[in-house]
Amino acid sequence: TLATRSVDTIAAGLSEIAPDEGSVLTENAETVKADLDELDDEWASIFERAERDVVFLAAHNAFGYVGERYGATIQPLVSNLAAEGDVPPADMRRAEDTIAEHGIRAIVSAVFESRRPARQLLAETDVEAYYPVTPYAGTTPEWVYRGWGYFEIARNINMPTFEIVLDAADPDPDFVEEWRNFA
Repeated sequence: TLATRSVDTIAAGLSEIAPDEGSVLTENAETVKADLDELDDEWASIFERAERDVVFLAAHNAFGYVGERYGATIQPLVSNLAAEGDVPPADMRRAEDTIAEHGIRAIVSAVFESRRPARQLLAETDVEAYYPVTPYAGTTPEWVYRGWGYFEIARNINMPTFEIVLDAADPDPDFVEEWRNFA
């Protein structure tokens, strides 16, 4: 929703700079917005199929907007900063309580942050695995090689992870093999 508004703003600004290209910019903007609407529908479908509505994120809450948009609770390990060192005892107790209360067996860990907190939660709670998410702020050389952009990262990293942690679909064995505990 926010990206769609941004597309309109960008198209309008570029049209001011290059008025002769206004119709092409508008047409391209409409295409991108249709792609974003399709992605939104795919996200909504995941949350509609979800067997649970609480996700534990072994990082900061870069995905709070996802929970708000689709009606789930994304419980972060930390609120404002990236989780890096050992999980402090108070946060560990909160994590243990959340994980136990909701029967969470798979959690989420950010690709471009330390996996140390996820590993600690794996060792010290009933969590059996962690899977990747990224707030699209970075990319890996492999993703660049594959030609992945925003949509491909959503469909190939974030969505499969949310399907797993929400119990929204049987996990793809290839995804599990590649990404379980960031194999």
